[in-house]
Amino acid sequence: MSVCDLDSAKSLIKRAAVTIGMFDGAHLGHRALLDALKEEAARIHGQSVVLTFDRHPAELLRPDRAPKFINTLDQRVSALEAVGVDVIVVAHFDRSISEMSPREFFENILIDRLKSAVVVVGPDFRFGKNRAGNFARLAELGIEHGVAAVAIPPALIDGAPVSSTRIRKLLQHGAVEDAARLLGRPFVLEGMVVKGAGLGRKLGFPTANLDVEPGQLLPGDGVYTADIAVLGQAYQGVVSIGSRPTFNGTDVVVETYIIGFEGCLYGERLRAGFRTRLREQKKYARVEDLVEQMRKDVDNASGLAPSEPPRQVH
Repeated sequence: MSVCDLDSAKSLIKRAAVTIGMFDGAHLGHRALLDALKEEAARIHGQSVVLTFDRHPAELLRPDRAPKFINTLDQRVSALEAVGVDVIVVAHFDRSISEMSPREFFENILIDRLKSAVVVVGPDFRFGKNRAGNFARLAELGIEHGVAAVAIPPALIDGAPVSSTRIRKLLQHGAVEDAARLLGRPFVLEGMVVKGAGLGRKLGFPTANLDVEPGQLLPGDGVYTADIAVLGQAYQGVVSIGSRPTFNGTDVVVETYIIGFEGCLYGERLRAGFRTRLREQKKYARVEDLVEQMRKDVDNASGLAPSEPPRQVH
């Protein structure tokens, strides 16, 4: 398996079945598409190749409407590696790519650089400047160049397509269990442990404050149970996401109480795999009432059966 950029792809690829997308979330719909890609690659005795981008096109073209990402780029690449594709091409999405017509994109990237013999896409696939190309256009260009175009039907759960947009909405509402059903695994939040205000320690529940990448999607404000991976060990924990309303906070912070852990974690990477939402954030009239609720939260998390430690990819 190889990970490369567009410039290096030409020398790595000989004959390929190719798919294209952001693959944000690496969800069950993506899994179905990637399984079909591998089948096509085996059929043509070629390589399975995934073309993805280092950022969402909207970050360049419509930054005010760019979606928060479910997975970091590293997590997306790890997810694709876990599926077992042969080559992952991470292209830098810039003006030169955004200005390509569907024909230019097809000929310059899919044919010249990626050596496509088959292109496998989902039902809503669009490509080229202003998203002008659709599957019908892909098929037309494919006939012209001797490239097969294959459309994979959407994966359905509860009668609706599995999509990154649907998962984002669930997470934004705190529905981490429903999101996990569509992802095929728990949603994982990862980041560096940084110094916070120290309020948790003063209350008897020292927390690790998580610094996540800019643009990372956070589950909606609330308190969650989670499986925690840090320093090579697995723990159960409680994750609070919000602005600390009892203390009139304004900035949203991610605080993790790790059950059974004692020590310093500053500068360490921590992963939290979200399991359940315990409650919403609430402003308590007395700090003592907040502490009592925190004890109940920890008791609820402690009662969960141990789970596999969260990884970047399952």
